[in-house]
Amino acid sequence: MRFEELFDLNTWWKDPENIKIDRHIVLFEEKKYKYHPEKILNQIKIDQAGIYTLRGPRQIGKTSALKLLIRALLASDVDPKRIVYLPCDNMKDRFELTDIIMRYVRVFTQDRKLFLFIDEATLIPDWQLAIKYLVDTGFLDKAVVVITGSSAYDLKIS
Repeated sequence: MRFEELFDLNTWWKDPENIKIDRHIVLFEEKKYKYHPEKILNQIKIDQAGIYTLRGPRQIGKTSALKLLIRALLASDVDPKRIVYLPCDNMKDRFELTDIIMRYVRVFTQDRKLFLFIDEATLIPDWQLAIKYLVDTGFLDKAVVVITGSSAYDLKIS
C-alpha cells in the first residue's frame, strides 16, 4: 500500500462529513433491520491506549462496526487526522504494515493520541509481529488500536 492511498481510504481527513457517504455507513443505514454493535464497541476504552481484536466470520459487520466507531469519534470532535483506517487487503507483508503505521505516526500524530483501525489483519502473515514491534518501539504508546480479522485461529494465537 502506498502512503498516498491513506488519503483515499480516510476521506474524513479532508472533511469529517465524508464519513456520512462512506460505503459501509451508507449500506448500514440503508438496511431495514440493523444490528447496532454498542455492546462490542462500548468495550473499547477510547480514553486510554490499548489494543483490541474483533474477530468473526466474513461479512458479519466487523468493518461496519469500525466505521460506526469512526463516525462516533468524529461526532465527538476528535481531530480527523488522528483517526486512521487501514484495510490490509492490499498489503503484502508485516513489514509494509509496520512501515505505513510508522510513517503515519511520524507525519500526523507526533505525540498525540491516535485511533488506529486495522481491518482484516489476518490477510497478512505474522501481522502480530508488526504490532508487537510497534508496541515495543513505542509507536503505539498513545494509540487505541482495533484490529479485525476473519481467521479466529490466527487471532486466537496472537
